[in-house]
Amino acid sequence: MQHDRGLIAAIGDLARPIAEVVAQDLAAAGGPASSLPAAHAAVDWLLAELRAGDRVRSGSLDALRSEARAAAAAGRPVASVLDPYLSAGWAIWEAAARLPDAAPSLPELGGILLRAGDAAAAAIAAAYADAEAAQAARTASARREFLDELLVARPGDPSLVRLARRAPVYGLAAGVAVRVVLAAADRDLGDDDPAVSRLAAELGPRATIVATDRGRVLAIVRTGVLRDAGIRAALDAALGAGGWAAVAVDVVGGLPGIGAAVAAVHAALGIEVRLGRRGTLDPPEATLLEQAFLADEGLLAGAVAAVLAPLTTTPRTGAELVRTLRVFIETAGNRRETARRLGLAPRTVAYRLRRIEARLETRLTGPGLVRLGAALFARDLLASSADSAPATGPKDRRAVRPRRGPA
Repeated sequence: MQHDRGLIAAIGDLARPIAEVVAQDLAAAGGPASSLPAAHAAVDWLLAELRAGDRVRSGSLDALRSEARAAAAAGRPVASVLDPYLSAGWAIWEAAARLPDAAPSLPELGGILLRAGDAAAAAIAAAYADAEAAQAARTASARREFLDELLVARPGDPSLVRLARRAPVYGLAAGVAVRVVLAAADRDLGDDDPAVSRLAAELGPRATIVATDRGRVLAIVRTGVLRDAGIRAALDAALGAGGWAAVAVDVVGGLPGIGAAVAAVHAALGIEVRLGRRGTLDPPEATLLEQAFLADEGLLAGAVAAVLAPLTTTPRTGAELVRTLRVFIETAGNRRETARRLGLAPRTVAYRLRRIEARLETRLTGPGLVRLGAALFARDLLASSADSAPATGPKDRRAVRPRRGPA
């Protein structure tokens, strides 16, 4: 069906007043007061489509895609590009309907306007979304690069001068006090994990950076704006109630201190996970003793063997003797309570304790008993199962697997 060329020419003569109507509509809807150039461009594009016929011109959408990409890059909403074309379609239709003898051609005219408008909307929306996605990827990549450099920087590193210039972009302006929170989930986490996005949403603007480091989720939050209860609630929402362990510490020394703070929470969290703790938010100091014990696991295993081997190697009854010694220490040397907990007669406990003293060649009192308690504590640390830990990220795979103490 051929549409009325005369009608299209008559509409073309009204291009300027139609564009003015579109600009007024855009301004009334909250658009910029200077919408006339965009309105003219939209009207001219649609008139060109009317002249071309039933099909959208090949390549005519490229200019619209360029507009959409430019708007995304400038941070303007997609509506700033799309609305002029949608409004122009209605304005052209209304202008055409007022022309004499236009009625027979209006159905065909309306069909062309609808098809052109749909094509414009689809092209603009797709180009804008693609541009936003690309920009987000570039932003995420830049943030990842900044964070990776920051985590290895230490006071005095030349890179800190450059990092300090970029830091305000990520909410780390000079003088902003921050706290580092590191959490382990039941799986290895990457930056694209939905749980990381959920945590970022839960923390909101109170967190300057939410990302991952070595398979664990790292949040840098502003000090004083979020209490421990709020952090726990956010972790529960993102990682599952009680399905996480976390360590948090206030950063000392501003930007240069962040790398050291993250290293400290990694060391502490490794112990928390190793011990199977869940739903805990502790400071690094909570595991300093365990970290000291495990600083040299080989040496610790040798020490445990040297102290406890006379018991652990006892034929048939070694495990019972170790268990009796453990409960005896836990009850502060109370033989009656030891018997009650073990479900044994007091005389049986007394017999076992005499055997323990004979095997170890030491009295179960004073410093000797304290030393045995330390050996059992170390044995438990060495035997703590790595199976309770979430999967480690690629950077963690170099870690030495925990050795087990003597059985």
